[in-house]
Amino acid sequence: MLLTRRERRNYNCIMEIMNVAVCEGLREIFKQEWNKHYGISKGLWDDTPLTGNELYNMERPRSAAKSYLHLFKSGKRSDWDCSALTDAILYSKALKMHLAPHVSNKVDELRDLRNKLIHYFGSQHKMSDVAFDNAYKKVVNCFNVLLLSTADIQRIKNSWRGNHVTRLWGMCALYILATQNKALFKVLPRKPVHLVANRNTAVKTILEELHNLSSRNDRALTYLYVSGKPGSGTSQLARLVGEQYATTTTFGWFGGTTFVMTLNGRSLRHILNSYVDFAHRMKCNKSIIANIVDSDETRTVMKVESVQKEIVKALKVVNNDYTWLLIVDNVVKLSKVSSFLPQLEDEDWTGGQVLIATQDISSVSSNSSLTVRISVSQGMDPAESCKFLIDLSGHAVVENQLLNVAKELDYQPLALAYAAFYVKQRRKSTASAKFAWEDYLKNLDEGKRNFTEKKPNEINDTYSLTMYTAVLLAISYILSVDQSY
Repeated sequence: MLLTRRERRNYNCIMEIMNVAVCEGLREIFKQEWNKHYGISKGLWDDTPLTGNELYNMERPRSAAKSYLHLFKSGKRSDWDCSALTDAILYSKALKMHLAPHVSNKVDELRDLRNKLIHYFGSQHKMSDVAFDNAYKKVVNCFNVLLLSTADIQRIKNSWRGNHVTRLWGMCALYILATQNKALFKVLPRKPVHLVANRNTAVKTILEELHNLSSRNDRALTYLYVSGKPGSGTSQLARLVGEQYATTTTFGWFGGTTFVMTLNGRSLRHILNSYVDFAHRMKCNKSIIANIVDSDETRTVMKVESVQKEIVKALKVVNNDYTWLLIVDNVVKLSKVSSFLPQLEDEDWTGGQVLIATQDISSVSSNSSLTVRISVSQGMDPAESCKFLIDLSGHAVVENQLLNVAKELDYQPLALAYAAFYVKQRRKSTASAKFAWEDYLKNLDEGKRNFTEKKPNEINDTYSLTMYTAVLLAISYILSVDQSY
């Protein structure tokens, strides 16, 4: 009996790895390959119908893609399962001929492994330790070759394969940590590939607002919205707040343990996966969570609600003594995710605070006793913008010159990052070693004029013209000097 239970856990674990971690990894690979080969000509992949339609038009003549065309057209990678993802990477007209051998080989290995797992173990719903270890090692190897993080794979494995004593200690740890001023766990929004600005001014403001919200409402659940236009850095600002929330001693003001959790609000499926991760970290019963997620008769909405109830039970175990922050990131349409979040005035979520990072500015609630709205559309603090340009570019000049650059870029973090990267790369070249910020402003102005002359549908209107130009200048230059990209 014990062996059978372990074998079932092995199967459930490896399938969660394939359906969650591997799928997410393949989404990253697709986006990387698309941006590498079509970022300039068709636009960076942005998970919208704009780029989705580009892929759709390329794949429409291919009969084998018929069942995936509606998914491709939507552009939302979060809706693509492993089959759609492997088709888009390995067999599409868009990418097939451009893939490096190591990419196509390892993606194909993952595709083949998933098919074999379903074929050989799916009917029995169990798997030996040896078979599990072999499959696990193969996934890790593929991720390493593809330069993907294995953190999610390891987390899923650890969450499923702990023995009874380990799980019992986990429950005891909840009690012990609840009496200490410590961070139980910290799950933050994903870090970007570019350097993140140290936005002390904005972070301090948000932390103070969170403190005030919780204090004046006697630990009742409260909301703080961080809204901003694309490129304003709402996600990374939320990440910086989360880092300090979990480590700054001032957040032990109620004498309890803190934790930070992030929900991916991109789609209902992402929200469910985030709540499942949340439940595992709160030491909820794995069998109950697995039964909820694996049910074929339950709609995703009901699964989310059921997992939420299990998390609430775990919070009640420690009498809601935690002070915690739930970051909700990647929110495209606030109205589509709001009902799946902890609700205001619900005592089950006592001690909690929800920080929502969104570009859906029009749907953000106005300030109230339980909610605060902070907009970062105006960009970064001017002084911090200048420091960010210096830190990333390595090129320091008089402050007034940098202020002119920062102002021209609207103090927007994404534009500043690409501008500094561009200047740094230009100055690496012997031919342009003296490339200055004045030269950059000339290139930026020329680039904006060139893009303005293009047809409107050739420009990604998600971003401002200035930001779009700053990004494309950097990417175009890198591609021009390094043909391996």
